[in-house]
Amino acid sequence: MFLLVFLFTNLSLANCQYSLPYKKGASYRLLQVWNGKHSHQAPLEYGLDFDLKVGTPVYAARSGTILKIKNDSKKVGTSKKFIKDANFIHIKHSDNTFALYAHLKFNGVKVKKGQIIREGELIGYSGNTGFSDSPHLHFEVYRKDKNQYKRRSLPVTIATQYGPLLGLELGKSYRAVKNDKPCP
Repeated sequence: MFLLVFLFTNLSLANCQYSLPYKKGASYRLLQVWNGKHSHQAPLEYGLDFDLKVGTPVYAARSGTILKIKNDSKKVGTSKKFIKDANFIHIKHSDNTFALYAHLKFNGVKVKKGQIIREGELIGYSGNTGFSDSPHLHFEVYRKDKNQYKRRSLPVTIATQYGPLLGLELGKSYRAVKNDKPCP
């Protein structure tokens, strides 16, 4: 029953793919994947951590509207008490899913709340803020519960040099390519 509900609620995601959140042609290694032991457990189990140096340009993986940003933190630490100190961008998509880009550098957000952005558009710069042990970009697609309080991450297909993939491998590098089947 859960599988049927899950498949039904993610039907719109099955027919499209996300771009990697960095410049086309660039390739970066994955530091943490789905169900990662460090910090990717339910309800956030479908997050991906890319090994991006501080200041690496971050691009929208899908078109949408900037919902929320945080840009003013310089704090970082390996304790969960630093979770709220991460700089981030939340983008709302046309199907009421959202994307989170987190651990951005201080003053690294280059979009404004309410701004409409297109897939592949520069939105910010990676960093090392919040609950983090090294510079990286946390990328996650999620849906909010019906009360709009909690988020639940979602598995999504991503365009890569190996073709569209549902799930990426720890330690492997992925090159951003032209997305032939972008989500609306």
